[in-house]
Amino acid sequence: MNLFLSQFVLPLCLSAVLLFWAKDRPWPLWLRGLLTVTVFLVAFLVASFIQRKTAVQHWVIAGTVEDEATREGLGQADVFLEGINSRSTTEDNGNFRIELKGKMRNGEPLRIKVTKVGYRASEETVTPPQDSIIVLLPKL
Repeated sequence: MNLFLSQFVLPLCLSAVLLFWAKDRPWPLWLRGLLTVTVFLVAFLVASFIQRKTAVQHWVIAGTVEDEATREGLGQADVFLEGINSRSTTEDNGNFRIELKGKMRNGEPLRIKVTKVGYRASEETVTPPQDSIIVLLPKL
C-alpha cells in the first residue's frame, strides 16, 4: 500500500492541486493540461527514485571456512564484513551465515575478512547475495 500511495496517490494529488490552482489563470486549456501531466510525471519519477534508494534489501552472505591443506571446515573462525560492521563466528563444521538487513544497492561489493588463531587471515570481495562462499585459510 505504501508504494501505491507514494507513486500514484501523491503525484495525483499534486497534479490535482496544480490543475485547481491553474483553472482561474488565463492560460489555454492545453497548457493547463500539459502542466498537470508534467507535474504528475515529475512527482511520479521522484517518488520512484526515492522508493528505490530507500528500499530495504535483505541479503545473505553464507559459506564455509576451510583449512587450505586438508579442506576440513574450521569452527570458531571470525567472519567480518567491512563497511557494514556485521560479523559471525563459524559453526564447528566451518559454516557461517550473515543476514544483511539494511540499505544496500543491488550489486554493491563488500569486503569479507576471515580470521582464526593459528591461520593466516583472508580478505576477499563479495557481492551479495552469496550463499556458497568457500574461504580457504592457510596455516601459519
